Amino acid sequence: MMYAQDPELTDASGDAFVTTLPRDPGYHAQLLWPELLVPVASSAFVDGKTDLVYITTDLMPGRTGHDWQAYARHSGRLDLLPGDNRWLFASHYVIALDMVRHGYGAALLPDFLVARELASGTLRLLHDASLPTHEDYHLCVKESRRSEHTLDALLQWFRQEVPKPSSIQRAGKLRLVQP
Repeated sequence: MMYAQDPELTDASGDAFVTTLPRDPGYHAQLLWPELLVPVASSAFVDGKTDLVYITTDLMPGRTGHDWQAYARHSGRLDLLPGDNRWLFASHYVIALDMVRHGYGAALLPDFLVARELASGTLRLLHDASLPTHEDYHLCVKESRRSEHTLDALLQWFRQEVPKPSSIQRAGKLRLVQP
């Protein structure tokens, strides 16, 4: 089940949870992947375009474009901020990604969400720095249930399937992918 907000971790709502808030006492939290945002735009629409529209996922009143402002400070790329406050809004990274795919603008999106499209060249990085959100993904299982065979198998499966973040990702730098 996917929740808009992290659910209360209880046996009543699930046996295991993938969450960005692994702080509940009595739960084992295994880091799956650090969330790092990267600035991307559609390769088809970015060539020759100097007036990109920016897509923000920060929808809190009074915080329009806060995500891009944080990225600009972190990366030292103040030129990536729109001068005329041209913003489009998306309530979720998946929606923002679809907007980018269709050429509506540039967005800050999790690196793992755009990895395939960066590799194929359909999306392009606007800059090589990544912004850590500190909302890393964890698999949480109740400590008292960790020895259950099925839950242990799930933990082992995640360890095998989720690649370890590279040193480049941990350092906050990505390789620029050119189409």
